[in-house]
Amino acid sequence: MTINAKEIAKINYKNEEVIVKMKSGKISVLYPEDVISLWIIENISVPEHYGTWYTIDSIVYKDTVYFLLEHEEYGDETPNIIIDQNGRLILKEVFNGFEDLADFWEDWSFLED
Repeated sequence: MTINAKEIAKINYKNEEVIVKMKSGKISVLYPEDVISLWIIENISVPEHYGTWYTIDSIVYKDTVYFLLEHEEYGDETPNIIIDQNGRLILKEVFNGFEDLADFWEDWSFLED
């Protein structure tokens, strides 16, 4: 798989590869309700956070894709963060993946799938 500088991920949509792109600081995802899988992509910059991050997991909840990111330099020695498909920081200081997001929202239904 080849990814150019503006692409941050490639997903499998109905068994066809779809590209997730960053444009003007926003992440665009086609058909988020049909995302099947997400590949790990590197060099994601997040405002107000040092260094670059990479995707370690993703979920779709209420037609929005959320990405769990790990720091490229410090890895699991620093808390993860969660951003949405628009690159907006949703949650920082993430230690338990999307379970922390469920606690934050007080809604665990999206983890049941």
